[in-house]
Formats: sequence, structure tokens, C-alpha cells
Amino acid sequence: MQNNNGQTDTLQTTKVEPHIGIEEHQRAEIVDGLQRFLANTYTLHLKTLNYHWHVKGMHFQTLHNFFEELYTDLNESMDEIAERVLQLGFKAPGNLRAMQELSNIKAGNEHASADQMLSDLLNDYQWMIRSMRQWRAMADEAGDAATVAMFDDRLTVFEKQAWMMRAMQS
Repeated sequence: MQNNNGQTDTLQTTKVEPHIGIEEHQRAEIVDGLQRFLANTYTLHLKTLNYHWHVKGMHFQTLHNFFEELYTDLNESMDEIAERVLQLGFKAPGNLRAMQELSNIKAGNEHASADQMLSDLLNDYQWMIRSMRQWRAMADEAGDAATVAMFDDRLTVFEKQAWMMRAMQS
């Protein structure tokens, strides 16, 4: 392989495509959803961390601890999502610009009331649940059982957390 100066590079990298029974165009569609899932998870993590730091009011301790559980879970899930993108032969978004471009989650308002913070996160979680169902369906249609299983696991967590948020608002 020659570089821009016409000289041969001594370090060549070859992209080895995964031959795992899922066509490249299907993997690309699945990865688009996974990259968006990762970016939204990252943004939701930051938003929840912000709310954890700034929550005030009568239910401070309860929400402070709950928000910590949420952002810890989100943080732990990001590595699994990114690794799945890599397993499918693509790059995971790894900088703020890419995360911002791919994310639909809006930044939180640290001046919001505790109730507003909880309501805002609930709306985000319910949006994520609906989106995960769509991304999961694409993976299922392509026969990507590993990605389907990952989405099933995350849906279980998100649905329980959304239920808890709805119960706190009652």
C-alpha cells in the first residue's frame, strides 16, 4: 500500500469483515440503531448525573440515590453497546460531537424542580423504550440474536425504571 508520497507503508491495516451470517447492509442498519442507542445512553447518563448533583427539596435523599442508580446503570451499559457495534464490524461513536449528532436526548435543566427532573427523565426513558423496540425489531428481522438479547435486557431494565418513576409521581 502506498502513502501520499508514493512510498510503501510498512504498517498496513486490513479491515476484516465479520462473516457471521448477517449481511453487511443489515449490519449497517443494526449498527445505525446501536450507535444512536449508545449516543442517547451517553447523553441520558450525563443528564441524570447532572440531576443527581442538583436535585433539591423534600425528597432530596430518595431522588439523589435513585438518580445515582440510574446513571450507574447507564454508565455500565455503554461499554456493552459500544462493543456490540465493534463486533458487527463498525466503529462506535467516541467523542462528544458524534454523541451530540446522534442523540435525541436534550440536556437537562439543573434549575428544575425535583418533580420536573423526574418527569423529564421519565419522558426520556419512555422515548428510549419506544426507540429500543424499533431498533430491536431491525436486529430481529436480520436474525441478530445477540443484539436482540441485548435490547431485551436493556428493555427490561428501562421498563422497570420507568415504572418506578411513574410510581414516584403518583
